[in-house]
Amino acid sequence: MAQQQPAEQKLREAYDKTEKQVSRASEELVASQGFAEVLATLTSNAVALSRVVSIGLDQAVRATRFAGQRDIQRLGRQLNRTEDKLEQVLQVVENLEDELAATRAERDEALREARPRRAAAGRASAAEVSDRSTRARRTARTAKTARAAKSASAARSASVTPEGSEQ
Repeated sequence: MAQQQPAEQKLREAYDKTEKQVSRASEELVASQGFAEVLATLTSNAVALSRVVSIGLDQAVRATRFAGQRDIQRLGRQLNRTEDKLEQVLQVVENLEDELAATRAERDEALREARPRRAAAGRASAAEVSDRSTRARRTARTAKTARAAKSASAARSASVTPEGSEQ
């Protein structure tokens, strides 16, 4: 056991001495201008290699005709524009459905009002009936035209976007 301690101590001293020498040599190496140049060169080579690999992978994806990142981004923007336009069309269709329902209600009301008059007046002449139905159609058409103009104006104002945005 006594001999083991001196052997361990000698080993420890040799290790410490070697560590100090390696440490001094490493510090001299790191402090030199050559090390800085080599490190800068390695860094620029790593960046260039990364760029070359990226370009190569992009070309490989194009060669296989798979969708690349740019293609997916472009399709995403196009899908968003299409969804916006579809929503505008849906709003216009809903407005037209409302107008159609209102026009039908007005027409039905006008027809209901015309029936009692006919019954009270007895048999009206063909000219009177024709005149009443013509007036009812004109009234309905005028109301419908006014609503359609209002709807078209609203649709145009909804489709106007700020400058620079895509439709």
